[in-house]
Amino acid sequence: MLTAFNQKDERWKDLKISGTDLTLEKAGCLIVSLSMLDGRTPDMILNLLNKANAFTDKGKLYWMVAAKVLNFIFDGIANKLPSITYLPVICETDHFKDRGYPQHFFVLLDGKLCLDPLDSLEKDNPYNIVSYRLIRKKPDLYPARPPDVEARAAIDMPPPRPTFLDRIARVVTSGCKT
Repeated sequence: MLTAFNQKDERWKDLKISGTDLTLEKAGCLIVSLSMLDGRTPDMILNLLNKANAFTDKGKLYWMVAAKVLNFIFDGIANKLPSITYLPVICETDHFKDRGYPQHFFVLLDGKLCLDPLDSLEKDNPYNIVSYRLIRKKPDLYPARPPDVEARAAIDMPPPRPTFLDRIARVVTSGCKT
């Protein structure tokens, strides 16, 4: 389940993209969409991206920098969704180009429903999708075990065997005279 965030939220609407006069309220749909995928608030995501110099001087995102900073995998930009494994996915639309905004980003949840940073509502997707940003969280290869599993593992498991370096260190230190 994703957390819906709104780019017009009073807590972060006036924050600026590094090196620009662009605010999250006016041009933050992409950062807010990344926040929805990540789970951290837009101000936190923007702060991380600003510190990492993840934006051009025009406010465009360096996707590979953002992926590294946010622990995502970025597989590029596509005109068609190559696989449902990318859902939820950040989508680009040109829906507001007549109003002076050539692009707008939102999160497509399941192919039909979307989360839109303009209103933070889950709704049927009203937009024509121009492209997909194929970005996703890296899988957690070593998920934390519940405390009861950890405790049982400690009881059931024998102590670790000394490594080669442990044995050498013991030999070296046992021969030393102090």
